[in-house]
Amino acid sequence: MTNSVTVRREQIVVSDKSSDVSTSHTIPNSSLWTIDVETGNKKPLETKGDAIQPSWSPNGKRIVYWFLDEKNQAELATIPATGGEPVVITKDEAADWNPVWSPDGKFIYFGSDRGGNMNIWRVGIDEETGEGSGEPEAVPTPSMYIRHLAFSPYGKTLAYIRYETHSNLQSIAFDPENLKTVGEANMVTSGNKQFSMPAMSPNGEEYVLRSFPTLTTAEIAVFNRDGSNLRFLTNDKFRDRSPRWSPDGKRIAFTSDRSGKYQVWMINADGTDLRQITFSEKTGVVAPIFSPDGSRIAFSEIDGKNQSPFILDLTKTWQQQTPAPLPPVPNYKGSFSVRDWSSDGSKLLMMFYETENDEDAIALFDFKTSAYEKITDFGSNPIWLKDNRHFIFDKSNTIYVADTQTKKTTAIYKPPSYAVQHANVSPDNRLIYFRYLQVNADVWLLDASQNQ
Repeated sequence: MTNSVTVRREQIVVSDKSSDVSTSHTIPNSSLWTIDVETGNKKPLETKGDAIQPSWSPNGKRIVYWFLDEKNQAELATIPATGGEPVVITKDEAADWNPVWSPDGKFIYFGSDRGGNMNIWRVGIDEETGEGSGEPEAVPTPSMYIRHLAFSPYGKTLAYIRYETHSNLQSIAFDPENLKTVGEANMVTSGNKQFSMPAMSPNGEEYVLRSFPTLTTAEIAVFNRDGSNLRFLTNDKFRDRSPRWSPDGKRIAFTSDRSGKYQVWMINADGTDLRQITFSEKTGVVAPIFSPDGSRIAFSEIDGKNQSPFILDLTKTWQQQTPAPLPPVPNYKGSFSVRDWSSDGSKLLMMFYETENDEDAIALFDFKTSAYEKITDFGSNPIWLKDNRHFIFDKSNTIYVADTQTKKTTAIYKPPSYAVQHANVSPDNRLIYFRYLQVNADVWLLDASQNQ
């Protein structure tokens, strides 16, 4: 077990999911475990639902954590150290996360956007019962976004990370015949932007992507191929992600938590006719992918910690059909989800995640044979090329191309000094574009005694 660790004398408590930023944990499928320091034995800790980033109370009797509630809202709660019924500390529209117990046991310090930016707040706490007392109060810092709170042993100093990012769009020419990038990368956008998950329209004239007007909100936006004329298709408190164009360029499918859990939604390219497409009763759904003729959507349904792919007929409503599941993977323990549909309609690119080994892999599903074939044992975000044989993907700040026949992978682009994510390719395969991420982060110390 890794991720979000705090220690008591003889036990460690961990969450089995990580959360580097408040928006990275979006599906309520995390749980807590305790690990015996001497023996290494681990066992689940009952929390009655989602739980992540735990912190032990100074007296060792309770644990504080944050969770996603039934409306996908990030809140704080405490439970007995042995597990049991949670006591909810915050319940409002603010996103609260990264809680730590002050060493004197009197306060829970946490990150929250209740003041606009993601900054430090605290709330009084009864260490014995885990119940909050009074309203949360601000602990001012000069940061726009904070994370990774940690107290010194005697509680006089609070350390935190001041975290700021810029994520723009870059592109580089691509030779699809020789499977090589050409020349240098160019900026499509620049400045203090926050973009991710780009996809170019079928006519090659526009991009749709996920935009973060603030570091705690996520919207669907479009702009011209040259980066001009930015406009938001959504603009509200809900979190929207994974946009994809329909083959005719008239609609955009994406996932959103606006119904209380992540479902597939559709919107016209001009921002009209927003409507819900899936109504899954499971934990949620991710990654909608149009078929080449636009009549179907492949998506992955989340059930607890597992993902399973389904195909939905768009000529019928959700109530008029039962989405068709893809066949199970023989002798496989883990999740698998759809990532892209080949242009000839015959194959799907899949992401496999082996829970036990914490490993990613890319595979394809062939509709003709109803069989899966593993292509790589690493990587993410696979996208087909037009030849229906090769695809690009990214991993560890590098873009690769893979051959589904020979299973050979080749690195085709690695930037000198920044992060590359969410690589994609233009409809004519002459341009590769990607998220260009710059991170500025440093450690700050706060005199917590002034707030006591």
